[in-house]
Amino acid sequence: MTNQMELIWKKLKSLGWEEKWVREHILPDWWSDDLAENLVNKRQAELILSKFLGIPLEQLINNEEILERNSFETKLCFKTNSGKDDEKLYHSSKICYSLGKGILFNLKLMKKNIL
Repeated sequence: MTNQMELIWKKLKSLGWEEKWVREHILPDWWSDDLAENLVNKRQAELILSKFLGIPLEQLINNEEILERNSFETKLCFKTNSGKDDEKLYHSSKICYSLGKGILFNLKLMKKNIL
């Protein structure tokens, strides 16, 4: 049986997300690809990756679909010095965007609990 995470790693790599970095910074420490043999565990990993990397969940679940950057919900534009490559800024900005969304979500929850 092929590893259930192989296709996900290939999709992420095609977007420039290295497996080692994703394992260290996104997935929980206890995560092992063997856990993905169980569909519930695989969905949990897909949900985590979708949430933190800003990738639509359907694209991670769909085994046929190839991920493309323009499928993200936000168009990123940068004002940089000449000679700078936007590709180098792409991953950091997506992480900041995801963190910002998480902060806003938690602030809304706090506001509901306070009032």
